[in-house]
Amino acid sequence: ITTDLRITLPSFTFSQGSDTVTYSMKQPYEDYALVADGEIFSVNRVGENTVTGNVYSGKGITVKDMDPTLTAAHKLTINGNYIVTRGDIKAVDTAVLTIGNNIRPLLWADNLKTQTTSSYQTSYKTPTNLIINAVCLVKDDLTLDGRNSNAVLTGAYVGYTGEHTVKGSAIMINGSGSSLNLSGLSSLVLAGRAHVSVEDSILKGISVSDPDINILTGESLAIKSNQRAYLIPGEFIKLVKDTTEQTAMHNPLTQKDLQAGTPDVDIVATTDTSKINYFKYVNLSPNQFKIVAKQTTTGGTDTLRYYYLNFASGKLADEYLVDYLNKYSKMLQNLANFTLGNVTLPMENIVSAGNLMYYNSSLTAPLQYLMGKSSLYIDDAAMDDEIAKKDFSTINNNSVYEGTGLLDKQIRDLTKLHFNLTHYLSPTETTRKLQETDQVVASTALRSSVAQVISEFPLGYSPKSTGFTYYNSLTGITVSNTTESAAKSIVILNGDAQIAANSYFNGFLMASGNVTIGEGATINGIIIAAGGTTSPGNVVVNNNAKVYGRIIAAGDITLKENCTIACTGNTTFDSSLSVNTFLKNLFDTDGQILWKLFINPEVTVNFTSGSTSADLVNISNLVTYENWRKNK
Repeated sequence: ITTDLRITLPSFTFSQGSDTVTYSMKQPYEDYALVADGEIFSVNRVGENTVTGNVYSGKGITVKDMDPTLTAAHKLTINGNYIVTRGDIKAVDTAVLTIGNNIRPLLWADNLKTQTTSSYQTSYKTPTNLIINAVCLVKDDLTLDGRNSNAVLTGAYVGYTGEHTVKGSAIMINGSGSSLNLSGLSSLVLAGRAHVSVEDSILKGISVSDPDINILTGESLAIKSNQRAYLIPGEFIKLVKDTTEQTAMHNPLTQKDLQAGTPDVDIVATTDTSKINYFKYVNLSPNQFKIVAKQTTTGGTDTLRYYYLNFASGKLADEYLVDYLNKYSKMLQNLANFTLGNVTLPMENIVSAGNLMYYNSSLTAPLQYLMGKSSLYIDDAAMDDEIAKKDFSTINNNSVYEGTGLLDKQIRDLTKLHFNLTHYLSPTETTRKLQETDQVVASTALRSSVAQVISEFPLGYSPKSTGFTYYNSLTGITVSNTTESAAKSIVILNGDAQIAANSYFNGFLMASGNVTIGEGATINGIIIAAGGTTSPGNVVVNNNAKVYGRIIAAGDITLKENCTIACTGNTTFDSSLSVNTFLKNLFDTDGQILWKLFINPEVTVNFTSGSTSADLVNISNLVTYENWRKNK
């Protein structure tokens, strides 16, 4: 086994006249209000939670209304410069998620979604709302899966994964009664195409060489009811039994059809210009079709078999749909049981791989399309490359990107920038060594060091920050200060922490376990649940709690009703200081203890000529082992 030995020496500053050694440390997670390696949940019946400051979540952000029967929906409002997640951002069951109502942030996510669960009944009319004013940089899709969803996006939207596979970035409207308003976007980029996502398994006993059962479409903005356009006409499906055959003449096939004969699909060319020549669009080798199955009743045995066109390329799927809409203009106008509100597009600055569908419910022929870029290129690869080279800095006002690492970037660079943000909370930093978990909190907060720090700094440690007291515990602690002016604290726990209901905590708290913030409690400072061998490091913020500063969790962060989270500070506490200044003073003066809790912190040591080396630094903290590997 081989490892790299790393010795890190903090910077030293001589301070004339200083009689004590001081450690000044740059604050971790600066400008972030919430940081979680797990998921951020705002799941409640009513009430509104507000978050002011940057937000990071390793596994996504979910806001859900637990009682969709109520007309008063649960709401989450987020305002910050960065909203970043490796996962999905979801609004569920009549909840209202608002991002960027005061400022226009950069939003990075894998997917944006609305959803409805089994708690939501078809009779409910209260919409699920997704309201975003941001520069949205979305790796995969924007999907309205929830019934009666209402999504309004302003700013700019970039779906940046340009592949003609299930990973291509697109927008899909699958929820009946939904509306999508993109008219306020200054730029819309969709580098991929939508697919018909098939949850049902392929039929047993049917041989299909392509294991990817998702059905490629010719749409970058797709409407669910259009799926019928991609079904193989029944005239190409034969039912063969013994020496006889009959044409099915419909698709899907029923159980009765299968009893009449074994299905055989053979798409043939036509010279009739009034009809679509399906032959030129499909993948003749190995299969012209894909088969999916769906039970006709929940838990029933009757099964329908759907035969979908298997396109030879994304470009041909795009061209097919245009051909279909031009020849059979009325076929998709009847939405049957699937209804829509309006689907509107911006007036200019649109770039998409496939076609864009839009809808005006007041028109007699409401469904229309805007052609994608396929017609301009000879193949998918050329088109994908052209979109990938688009200059990102022209998408919105350049001033938005100052200091973000986005200036002079192209669409193809966004994947790398997203990786940096979701690992370092900075698009430009690449120097920090990550732990094997590749998680932000796990890579910056030293979970295993809590007990060590407690042993190195017994209760005799005297904080240099005015008015602060140092506490530690090997088992956990409950904080129950009764006044907001209670003594400020540095608390390090090898266990769980409880902040009692209607109490106050001012300062810094790191626990190796979970942290519970009681109902009505007020926090001024930083709360870190670093987790440990037996604890995920979750933080629960109960009803009406207020946190001015930062919440950091190795696990999940759960917000109950009417919580306020703001990294911008509480001006009512210590009226001479905002919480930012309050925290800066703490890290400037008590870096000696705080820097031991973090990996690779930026630390400056001030000392006098009479200081000994033991005063300046603990040698054991300088040596780390990195990049463990097994020799071959």
